[in-house]
Amino acid sequence: MMKLTKKKAIELHRELWDWLYHNPEKAKGDWPRWEELEKVMAQCFLCEYANRKCNLTLFQCECCPLAWPRFDLWSRKGVFCYQKDTPFDKWAKAKSPRIKKKYAKIIRDLPERK
Repeated sequence: MMKLTKKKAIELHRELWDWLYHNPEKAKGDWPRWEELEKVMAQCFLCEYANRKCNLTLFQCECCPLAWPRFDLWSRKGVFCYQKDTPFDKWAKAKSPRIKKKYAKIIRDLPERK
């Protein structure tokens, strides 16, 4: 099992999303480095890190090392990255390369959680 520190998870996350920014016609599963790296939950190094850190088998977004934009007024804990209208949701649903690039950049550049 790969040692996935917070620093390494963020580094690989940024590398993946930078590649998606530069290759907007591609999907996460198309990233060439998947062949050399072990499989991670949801093809997301942040999810994998969070689940190892929190010792859970399901998504544990509260342990995510990056700060996703809050949009849920009812939740004081933030949002799940895959919920409706998040940058990830908008990237996943985008049809044009321009929109894909826009959201890939936002996801790549998310700040670390304080």
